[in-house]
Amino acid sequence: MKTTKKVASVQTKRRPQSGRIARWFMLFPSLFLLVLCSIYPFAWILKYVFYDYNGFKAYYIGLDNITRTFQDEIFWSSVMHTFEYAFLKLLFILPLSLITAVLLQRKRFGSALF
Repeated sequence: MKTTKKVASVQTKRRPQSGRIARWFMLFPSLFLLVLCSIYPFAWILKYVFYDYNGFKAYYIGLDNITRTFQDEIFWSSVMHTFEYAFLKLLFILPLSLITAVLLQRKRFGSALF
């Protein structure tokens, strides 16, 4: 005698597509603001790097702005001042914040009353 097996077909239910549309509608404002406030200004800056603007007309100059910037002494002076400021700020702020946190964490007189 021959036996045959029947395989039951399992059907999966599909979710309605309205959930996907709602997700995109909720995500759209944040994506729009991201593009408007971050990506668009970055692209605009890249345009300024390669052009020389005189107020009325733009002239393509290539990488001349970048080479002029790296050869400028004032630029390197400002870069060094920025790193000095960051280093000194870390040197003073981190220990002060650690000391403040330790002092605030200690048990103080009268704290057991509350």
